[in-house]
Amino acid sequence: MLLILLAGIGTGAYLYMANYYGSHFFSGTTINGKDVSGKTAAEVKRDLLGITDTYKLTIYERDGVTEELNAAALGRSYVDNNLVEQALASQDNMRWIFHLGKTEDYTVEFESTYDVKTAQQSIEKLHCVSGAGIIAPQDAVLEKDANGRYYIIPEVTGNKVNETKLRELLIAAVEEQLESVDLEQEDVYEKPQILSDNKDLNDRMNSYNKYLSVDVVYNFGPNKEVINGNTIANYIEDDGQDVTISTDFVDELVHEWGIKYDTFGLTREFTTHDGVTIQIPKGGDYGWCLNKTKTAEDVKEAILSGATGEREPIWLYSALSWENGDLGGTYVEVSIPEQHLWCFKDGQLWVETPVITGFYYDENRRTHTGCFALNGKKRDTYLGEYNVQGYHAHVDFWMPFYDDQGLHDAYWYDEFGGTVYLSGGSHGCVSLPHEAM
Repeated sequence: MLLILLAGIGTGAYLYMANYYGSHFFSGTTINGKDVSGKTAAEVKRDLLGITDTYKLTIYERDGVTEELNAAALGRSYVDNNLVEQALASQDNMRWIFHLGKTEDYTVEFESTYDVKTAQQSIEKLHCVSGAGIIAPQDAVLEKDANGRYYIIPEVTGNKVNETKLRELLIAAVEEQLESVDLEQEDVYEKPQILSDNKDLNDRMNSYNKYLSVDVVYNFGPNKEVINGNTIANYIEDDGQDVTISTDFVDELVHEWGIKYDTFGLTREFTTHDGVTIQIPKGGDYGWCLNKTKTAEDVKEAILSGATGEREPIWLYSALSWENGDLGGTYVEVSIPEQHLWCFKDGQLWVETPVITGFYYDENRRTHTGCFALNGKKRDTYLGEYNVQGYHAHVDFWMPFYDDQGLHDAYWYDEFGGTVYLSGGSHGCVSLPHEAM
């Protein structure tokens, strides 16, 4: 009876343990390296998922900043794939006694999922997205200094991320269960589009500075006309790609110079032999006359090339001086009212003599007034043709100044000066005594 009783107790104990191991893991069993001896499938999953939920994604950012997204921030949850139950079912509980002292290790990979909305909300709360101190990138730009020169303000790299790229990157990292991501390496940051070494930007700067460095002086005798950066600044055009300058204003500028400085054939001030300042009347072929077309071309070339220094205007006609009505120190002064002539050489009176000018009461015989250049000197010649002018006269000295009018000796006059010109004046010439001529 005792043996039967003992056998019955032993069989019951064995079956009890077999039943127990039908829902519990054998002693010495590990799953994913964790001891699960004597635990149910539910207990094992709770323990293992508790370890798995420690997942975090480390985010490396600029300037040494790091942030983390943990499982809770990602709304992670796990899909029960029954692999633990399958591992438990694979053990033969009826043979539990043969596993005593032995070990068994299982590897189980749990499938996880995450809540997209929760993850996106957590991403939006990251410091690199919504934190203080975020600096947007800025393009390199041109700036003008106190001296009027342009320089480049370098680009600002900043630390602003492209939120779309960041979200896609982090979601992909979570799905792949990566441990970390580097935003710099993954090219997530927004970038300035124009850098300080940009060719177009540097070309624009150089063009600005070339034009603004223009500093040329055009000499008009004692007067100076300056063209510099201040003159042309308002005519520089910048469309963001090219810097150009419109030189259309030069034509008007040179035209104004002509109005200011041209004297050719125009009225001018003149100080006479006795120190009286008068107005030489309009007329004549002497004085300064600017070649406006060529001077404008020269000014435009100076501007476009960034020239500096002194330059000379280009003249159509030039005078000998800028002083005393452009006559300087050597000239002949004739006064019709006074019927007198004064010849100065280097500022000193050289010859003074009475003269006879054109017949005053005949408009066709009056002496032309104005400022004239002497067109030459000739000895022993004849003036006029009988069939044209109605006279043919020999002179020893002839100095024409306008058409058929000039200075000459006149042997046919017995006296000079006075009022002779009112009744017996010349055909327009200025007649001098032979010795004076």
